[in-house]
Amino acid sequence: MATQEEMAPIDALPKSEVGEMRIEQTAEEVRQAAYWFFGIAALSMINSFLVSKGSYFILGLALSQVVDGIVIDLTGEQNLFFSFLPAFLFILFGLFGAKRQAWAFVVGGLVYTLDGVIYLYFQEWIAGGIHVFILYKLLKGYRPLNEHQ
Repeated sequence: MATQEEMAPIDALPKSEVGEMRIEQTAEEVRQAAYWFFGIAALSMINSFLVSKGSYFILGLALSQVVDGIVIDLTGEQNLFFSFLPAFLFILFGLFGAKRQAWAFVVGGLVYTLDGVIYLYFQEWIAGGIHVFILYKLLKGYRPLNEHQ
């Protein structure tokens, strides 16, 4: 059962407690948004692996597919190290984003926007729509960081 103090309206709490609660809430919102970068990386790695097996998965990064195309043109075969490079980049965005680094959301969002434009250029509407949804989620993580600067 909640105590009277736990049920008190936020206006009745000391300003230091309110500030701490908002910082914790902001940190959690930012962390949850940064986890989308990890999801992007994971789906891209799955897609690259499936491409190496002759299949295709629409939820990966278009940048990985571009890298795959270049490497295959140059060498005649796919190289998973190069295929995973864009995914590793998004892992870095996720790590720095979880540490509340605003630049990770800005740069990561711009790279992901470029990735979505590639899909839209090739008329992959579902992938483009998914990019818009995830960009919205990333913006929700960036917004609180921008407000506290």
